[in-house]
Amino acid sequence: MALITVMQFLYSRVMWRWFRKDFDKQMGGADSIDELLVKFELMINQSSEFSWALNKNFMCTYVSPSVKKVLGYTAKEFEEIPWEAFISREVIEIFNEAIQLQPSEKSGLEQKRWDGQFNHKNGHAIWLETLIKPITDGQGNFDGFMGISRDITARKELEINCSENHRTFKLLEEIDNVIAKGASFPEVMKKIADAFKEVSHASNIALFQYHKYVNLLECIHYQFNEHTKSYIRNIAGVDYKGIYPVMKKGTCYYDALMHGVSCYKTGKNEILSSFKSWQGFDYLTELIEPMIREQAVKQLGIVPIYTKGDPVGLLLFSTNEILTAQCRQRIDLFTHQVSLTLFKLNYEHALRESEEKFRNLADLSPAAISIHSASSYLYLNHSWEKLTGYSIAEGLRITPVDIAHPDVREEIQERSEKRLRGEKVPSRYELKIQTKSNTTKWVDVSFTLIEFEGINATLAIANDITKLKRTREKLKESERHFRELAELSPAAIVIFSKDKFYYVNQAWERMSGYSKEEALKFGILELLHPDMHEIILTRFNQRNAGEEVPDRYDVKVITKSGKVKWIDISITMINYEGKDLRLAVASDVTEQRKTEQMLKELNATKDKFFSIIAHDLKNPFNILLNAAQIFSQNFEDMTREERQMLLEQFHYTAQKTYDLVENLLVWARSQLKHIKVSQQKINIQQLVVESMELLRESATKKDIKLVSHIVDEQAVFADRNMILFVLRNLLSNAIKFTPQGGVVSITAKKQVEHHREWLEVAVTDTGVGIPQNKLEKLFRIDEAYSTPGTECEEGTGLGLILCNEFVKINGGRIQAESNLGEGSCFRFVLPSGE
Repeated sequence: MALITVMQFLYSRVMWRWFRKDFDKQMGGADSIDELLVKFELMINQSSEFSWALNKNFMCTYVSPSVKKVLGYTAKEFEEIPWEAFISREVIEIFNEAIQLQPSEKSGLEQKRWDGQFNHKNGHAIWLETLIKPITDGQGNFDGFMGISRDITARKELEINCSENHRTFKLLEEIDNVIAKGASFPEVMKKIADAFKEVSHASNIALFQYHKYVNLLECIHYQFNEHTKSYIRNIAGVDYKGIYPVMKKGTCYYDALMHGVSCYKTGKNEILSSFKSWQGFDYLTELIEPMIREQAVKQLGIVPIYTKGDPVGLLLFSTNEILTAQCRQRIDLFTHQVSLTLFKLNYEHALRESEEKFRNLADLSPAAISIHSASSYLYLNHSWEKLTGYSIAEGLRITPVDIAHPDVREEIQERSEKRLRGEKVPSRYELKIQTKSNTTKWVDVSFTLIEFEGINATLAIANDITKLKRTREKLKESERHFRELAELSPAAIVIFSKDKFYYVNQAWERMSGYSKEEALKFGILELLHPDMHEIILTRFNQRNAGEEVPDRYDVKVITKSGKVKWIDISITMINYEGKDLRLAVASDVTEQRKTEQMLKELNATKDKFFSIIAHDLKNPFNILLNAAQIFSQNFEDMTREERQMLLEQFHYTAQKTYDLVENLLVWARSQLKHIKVSQQKINIQQLVVESMELLRESATKKDIKLVSHIVDEQAVFADRNMILFVLRNLLSNAIKFTPQGGVVSITAKKQVEHHREWLEVAVTDTGVGIPQNKLEKLFRIDEAYSTPGTECEEGTGLGLILCNEFVKINGGRIQAESNLGEGSCFRFVLPSGE
């Protein structure tokens, strides 16, 4: 309304100017009217609109100074230039139609409103809204036009953009409709390319698919104009779809695809440089360059396509004009929607493929596969027919509960309804069913919630386990019999793995001391003696690796009370409760092992006894016989001195033989348990002094010093004669193996073990020492160790064995320590007599 008022005022003003020309001629002017016009012009000049007037020859007779704000021209420039310089061709045609209107004399002159696109002085186009009114002279004759114009570019671009966006959405809707109708992938790509060309005004377009794992772009669709198509085909000699460029870091294509940002190259040089940076197009650059120059391509667009955040391709297009910001926004909107469309297309394609694969696999599956809602079956495979006896057509007419056994139908119905409601129910269990012929079968069935043909459904996969079920029942029955027999067995029976016991019988409880409940809480290694861990683990691993290992052997175990036992164990591999385990039958052979050890020792004793008789007794008797023969044959010829020397040899040999026989008899009595032990409190110092006096002469001959460090009257509780024998034997051996000038010493000290007092006596020498590998043989009859002394003194080999026997009989123990060249120390411990 305001615009119309201004138009009327301007009309009046123009009319006033013409009137004022006549008035000035007649009246000489009117200053008050000029002042009014000056104020009005000042108001008009401050406006964002400009007014203008044309005479009947279409020449500009007036334009307001505000034209500079709108079109950039001054009023003078605007009046001097032809209208075609700033009015678009389309507007000129509309304008010509408007000015050629001849209003009838009766109806009066008509006012017209129109929008047009004008060229700004700086070259860009703007939109103007114009109200135009033909004017007449005083006689009613057409005398020109007057008008007022204002800038509506922002509004017009918004209208155009909204219209374009609406058209873009219509195109995307058409693409969705094509997908919904089940179009193939190439058909959808063609529809996308058509729509994109319309949105972007592109002259050429190529759609690339990105292969992530090989970093390649494959051209899956293109639409070129005929000129470009023939140019590439005829000159390059290849089809554009055959090009597989490699994506390189740093190129605009790589950046657009990896970072999701559209890229636009403007001008021939930028476009060509972008092609040169794309490996795979290098050999086409020289061919493409003249084509780009010839076709006057102004802009190259590189737009990424993403699906769910992952790059899936590129849209590459060229235009013959530079795109506006609004057009670029429409392109970004379009590619975003295309990414959603491609995701939908790929999803539906994958869904169709998966459904087809599912049906193919399901039909070939040996398992019975069905899909059902709460009230009916939706899909059945052939294995379901074999399982139930119903045909697929019959199955689709019954409910899933109909095949359940009557005993469980109510429970199955309840579970099915809960599952479809999303409540928590078992997803797999064993189910009893009833076939068409009323036969009862057992199936192992698993359930999964899926969407099938647009509705929530349950996928069920069932396997016939009827035979397995019967086998299990028989197995349970056999296991029951096994347990009954095992409990009655006198032998210990266990079922176990490396880490756990699964079953033990009563005999095992008696043997190990552990109850069943206790035994089932730990593994076999916890029961075995530590000495057996390594060998048992090795045999476990060997058996698991398929190697042959003994099925029967003896193992050492520790009972609940801490007692060590030997058991004879026989192992067999079995399947128990669905697991591959070991069945062991065990017998306590501890006493048997003791008897065997005793027999072994007796055999060793016998062997040693006969060895001594064969060697140690034979040699002295041979000496005596030879000496006696010489004495009898040469008695008359021998001197007194020779006779005396021979008699002394007789005496020495007879004495040694007597000592040997005495030791043998003592040892034999100890083995036969015929030696009587008379334990009493005895002073160890007295025994040491007595023993040292008996051996003083032997020590003096070798210049060996005998030293006793026992000063207190320390006592032990033992048999006096036996301990005297031990001391005499240990001192005799120390003197025997100590060289000239050595020292043999005796010490005693108290110690407490297991809340009891003991006395340790040690005999130490500075002799030749004993090899480490011989120390353990010193006290064993089966491996007795005897060597000559430092001056070839001989022994019987039974002395230390008897010492060991006598110390043990008195409740003590004996041990030896030695280093070659440094000497030896023999220690024996006896109960304290205090």
